[in-house]
Parts: sequence; C-alpha cells; structure tokens
Amino acid sequence: MYLLLGLVLGIMLWSAHLGESCWAPDSTQSCFEAAAITNQCLACICQVESGCDTSRGCTANKCGPYQITSAYWAAGGSIGADWETCTGVPDKTCAEDTIKCYLGQHVGALIVHHGRLLTCEDWVRVHHAGGLDGMNSASADAYWRSVQAAGCS
Repeated sequence: MYLLLGLVLGIMLWSAHLGESCWAPDSTQSCFEAAAITNQCLACICQVESGCDTSRGCTANKCGPYQITSAYWAAGGSIGADWETCTGVPDKTCAEDTIKCYLGQHVGALIVHHGRLLTCEDWVRVHHAGGLDGMNSASADAYWRSVQAAGCS
C-alpha cells in the first residue's frame, strides 16, 4: 500500500514542479506540506547546527541557526528576498520553509525507496547529505548520531 502511495506521490511531486526547485507558496500542494517534518525534528536540526542560536547571522558560507548554505537555499526554492535575509535572521520561518521545500523535493523517491512513511531520521539524513544517494553515507550516519546525542530520535 505505501509503495503504491509513494509511487503516486512521487509522480505527482515530479510532475508538479518540472523545471522548478520548489512549488510557489500559493500553490494548492506546497512544498511546505509535502515535507511533513515535525517542528520537533526541525528543532533537533537547529540544536545540532548552532545550539539554535538565532543571533548567529552569516559566517563564511553558512547562515543562521540552521547553518544553511547559499546552494542549499537555492535548491530549497530561493525563498525570500535573498539567501542571507532568509536564513540569517532571528526569525527562523523563512529558513524552516527553505528546509521544508528542500526536503519536499525528495518525498516521493524516499517513500518509494523505503516503502513506508518517513521519520525524523530520514529527514535529518536528507537535510545533511542530500537525497537517496547521500542519506546512507558515513557523513549522514555521523550527523544522525549527533542528532540522537542531542536527545532526538
């Protein structure tokens, strides 16, 4: 059942944004809805990335409490005015929307591959290392252990 659901969802996601990195925020099925990552899971990522320091701003090539790079921001739909304004400000909403958009692009493939609903571990791994190719890497394993050590599962 989940495999069929995943296949249908994957086709819908793929066809809904051909040539785009994310759906427009006013579309019926937005990328924010596609990535059903919980607020608790987002909070865990935030904690591991920066101690959830909302005053962090931008340093080197990473911005804000989620330490989002400009490439990740672009892959997440280039939400907001620009990368630094979206991800490096104390209000985490735009950065979280960027993460949801980025993750939303991988939903269909992940469900088809796993044949089950996605967990925080799946989202954390994709956030850190990319889609199916990166999520099982040694780097993703280490990142997931960091998230678990922060008290998340």
